[in-house]
Amino acid sequence: MYLHIAVPRPLEDTFIYKCPPEMEGQISVGKRVIAPFGRQMVTGYIINTSKELPTHLKPEIKQGQIKPISSILDATPLIDKTMLDLCKWASEYYLFPLGMVLKTALSGIPEEKELRPPKKSYNILDLFKDKTPFADKPRDTVAAPPILTPHQEGVLSTIRESLKKGDFSVHLLHGITGSGKTEIYMHSIDYVTKSGKSSIVLVPEIAITPQLITRFFARFKERVAVLHSGLTHNERIWEWLKIMEGKVDVIIGVRAAVFAPVKNLGLVVIDEEHEHSFKQEDGFRYNARDLAIMRAKLSRASVILGSATPSLESFYNTTTKKYVYLSLPERINRRPLPPVRIVDMRKKEGFSIFTDELLEALKQRLNNGEQSLLFLNRRGFSPFLLCLDCGYSPECPNCSVSLTYHKSDNSLHCHYCDYRITPPDTCSKCSGHKFRAFGAGTQRVEEELKKIIPGIRVVRMDRDTTTKRHSHHQIFKSMENKEADVLIGTQMVTKGLDLPEITLVGVLFADSSLHLPDFRSAERTFQFITQVAGRSGRGDKVGEVIVQTFNPDHYSIRYASMHDFEGFYKEESSFRKTLGYPPYKRLVRILIKGNNKELVESSAERFKAALDEKRREGTDILGPVPAPLIRIRGKFRWHIIMKANDSRTLNRIIKNSLKAFNASSKHKHGLIEIDVDPLNLL
Repeated sequence: MYLHIAVPRPLEDTFIYKCPPEMEGQISVGKRVIAPFGRQMVTGYIINTSKELPTHLKPEIKQGQIKPISSILDATPLIDKTMLDLCKWASEYYLFPLGMVLKTALSGIPEEKELRPPKKSYNILDLFKDKTPFADKPRDTVAAPPILTPHQEGVLSTIRESLKKGDFSVHLLHGITGSGKTEIYMHSIDYVTKSGKSSIVLVPEIAITPQLITRFFARFKERVAVLHSGLTHNERIWEWLKIMEGKVDVIIGVRAAVFAPVKNLGLVVIDEEHEHSFKQEDGFRYNARDLAIMRAKLSRASVILGSATPSLESFYNTTTKKYVYLSLPERINRRPLPPVRIVDMRKKEGFSIFTDELLEALKQRLNNGEQSLLFLNRRGFSPFLLCLDCGYSPECPNCSVSLTYHKSDNSLHCHYCDYRITPPDTCSKCSGHKFRAFGAGTQRVEEELKKIIPGIRVVRMDRDTTTKRHSHHQIFKSMENKEADVLIGTQMVTKGLDLPEITLVGVLFADSSLHLPDFRSAERTFQFITQVAGRSGRGDKVGEVIVQTFNPDHYSIRYASMHDFEGFYKEESSFRKTLGYPPYKRLVRILIKGNNKELVESSAERFKAALDEKRREGTDILGPVPAPLIRIRGKFRWHIIMKANDSRTLNRIIKNSLKAFNASSKHKHGLIEIDVDPLNLL
């Protein structure tokens, strides 16, 4: 017997091995094996078996050239047929080696050991005790579903019809913030569970999971499993085995949960489907949303994409009838959306984080015993230090960015490679001693607010305050228990938070994301403002939003202040169509990285020439040019952007160009990374 094995190496081909006769009875597609690979022993994945060698190999094969595998790791396959088909599709679509795709699908599973249950058992709900909003309430008291609104009933009726048919379908649930999308998810999952099928719920951030987990556990009890990076190794294996053995019906997790070993999949829910964190930004650059849709298609399951601010691509797919459009245009109990007040910072004298309007509103909430949320999508104390004598700003030696000042530990910190130094006393350029921190991050917002309003209780949520386990949950609990008056945060606080006592949201430097050299900057700005505005007024009290900006006339800010997604979509899509960007064209970014700037540039030019030879009509090739961030983690970066009407055309051109480039290049001076459907062009 011959085994076709994919190995987790950056190689396109799979490899043929012999199966020792004594192991033939244990062989199954989807199992892992240990096999010799060069001078190493590696973990490989069986993707096919055959009694004879493939005919195209026979002339090249000599007696004894085919090596036998060493051992079989698994008693039962870890990869079933549907998952293998999904990984093969992903390998083709994202132009990434199949063995490395399979390794990603099994991330968290010990690579060179048999998968065994931990010696200790785990109850994941216990991990959230005293850390979640419902922790003090008996489970049964929160399990009863609320009465649905007429809009919710209409949406559910459409979804149930699709579920009843048992065919693949995708529904875009466009529900304004606070309209009850989660309840739609749970009713749909309940319907699927009663029909004997399973569901996967993908969320973009660990920060969203505490409230969701407790709500789902309350409704579905021990039939829920959780998969995210906040779990320990043993906890993850425990949950994985529960899923694999069919002991649970509902799986909640972040991006990697799309690979959960679910049997009999009936429904996939992608909450906040527009979120960029569903996209893996290095290595295997997959988008979990798109991969989940393909998994549902292979399983003949239904998909619900939920968002108050759908991505332009998903909304466009409803206009072409590829997706079914569903709308929840009202908040629960007809609560009004909070009015949004735009404050023009151009009319303010000097630099100030807080305008008089925002400070007055904060003091009013404090006096009323209500809570506030302040959003600034920049962590640290200050974006950079500046020498006042010569204008020098300390930069990262590994990346083409200024170092961010963190006052809490008195460090200058690179947010790309984690390089840190103590702030210098003397300027390395002019020997001056006058340094000043310019701009503001979340640390500075917290410090300044405490100075201006003494005694105000502030909690902060950003990457610096959420490094410890359960730190997200502790912050939620302090707000839930009214132990804090103000929550300050980065994009973590823009989604999923349901804190009814928040009646004021302040958006600081709302236009900062508009200045990024990326065609999606307006869309991101609109989404940030709309989403964080939706955290206000979710309880019985009316909310308010104050947006501080230097660009009050920009259409993304204007439409966000009116909660007008359709207006924004119309204007933004017109711009995209004119310039040939998604959703009207498909995009691939080719990134060439290396240690030597000149050699990276030369490799980029040669690869562009290979692309030009394979170019087809209707294909645009932009570049090569230096990436906006020309150096990250010591690597110089050039990129090429390709556009075409369909992804298959781009896929073929790049595949053929890679073969020609690799065949003609004796010396490779740059690593080539392919990013299909990129969300980040920096």
